Amino acid sequence: MSLFVGDRVPTPVVGLNMRLLIRLGILFPKWAFQQEEDPPVRPRHRGHATFILLLVLPTVGLMIPNLAAAQQESRETGRFLFIYNAQDREHVDTLANLLDGVFSDLEGAFGTFPWPKLPVYLHPYAEYRSRFGNASDAHYTPQERAIHIGYVAMTPRSTTDLRMEAYVIHEAAHAFQHALTGLHPYAGSPIWFAEGLARYCERHFVRNSPFPTAIAPQQVLSPLDANPYENGYQAIDYLIARAGMGSIAQLFGRIANGVPFAQAFTQTYGLTIPELQAALRNR
Repeated sequence: MSLFVGDRVPTPVVGLNMRLLIRLGILFPKWAFQQEEDPPVRPRHRGHATFILLLVLPTVGLMIPNLAAAQQESRETGRFLFIYNAQDREHVDTLANLLDGVFSDLEGAFGTFPWPKLPVYLHPYAEYRSRFGNASDAHYTPQERAIHIGYVAMTPRSTTDLRMEAYVIHEAAHAFQHALTGLHPYAGSPIWFAEGLARYCERHFVRNSPFPTAIAPQQVLSPLDANPYENGYQAIDYLIARAGMGSIAQLFGRIANGVPFAQAFTQTYGLTIPELQAALRNR
């Protein structure tokens, strides 16, 4: 007490010692001075946390259904392995029941498919276009030995549009050519042959096809690749009418044995590609 009262200690010393004790927190702890400041600060931090939480929760809520929608399933059939989003199971069930029979028809025409399964990936259309960025709705990838299809193909956009099973069979025809010749379809033949054969298969092998089994003769452009789908279809239709369906398997066999396409074609059909072009013009 003698430090704080009485005349024996000079006033400046008392003031100095009091300030020292306050600074050290002995006389008055810091909370005694801050208790009025802290409450406004703490709620402000809690307010920031609450605001951030309110922003995050809706995002999380949106993510949960999207994750569920993106859940993938797979289904094996006799010849196909389908990979698809869970909500499209019904479409795949319908598709799978139809396509194994069509695949058997293709084997009857071309020969036994040497690979155990043909994977078919079904993509939501936006995802398909984002991933592959091409103008088609379906394609076969030789590197993966797989078919990729965008869901826009699930239902026809018009009465003459391709249906889903036609897309699969079109691409399966490319897979057959790849598997039976050992060459990428466009490396092993002109584009008109690869696309014409695939178009022929989708029109003639798909059950209840929306396409007629034959089309009215049309003038074929020169060269055949100028319109490979339609010109190619007419060429394949002509060749099969001329030499039978088995001629395709014979052509594939020759190509698999290393014979170049043009030479194998002449050996199989008895005419050159220019002669085929002239025959189609006069059809």
